[in-house]
Amino acid sequence: MLLLNYEILKNGGDNMQELITLIMNNGIGVVCLAFIIYSQSTTMKKITENQEKTNVLLQAMTDRLESLEDEVKRGGSK
Repeated sequence: MLLLNYEILKNGGDNMQELITLIMNNGIGVVCLAFIIYSQSTTMKKITENQEKTNVLLQAMTDRLESLEDEVKRGGSK
């Protein structure tokens, strides 16, 4: 039953009646839990992917700055 309800939330539900039936059959707590699980598995995944890309870019920038600092310490360009 909960899996069926998750599928209704996942697909956005066909209409408001499905959402009302879901709440009446399971209570608002179960509906909230299903929404949080769905949100965690979609939105948070995208945020994590973006953070990983940002970390890669920041590491590349840090490496470049370190190489520039080393170049300046050695007395300029080669």
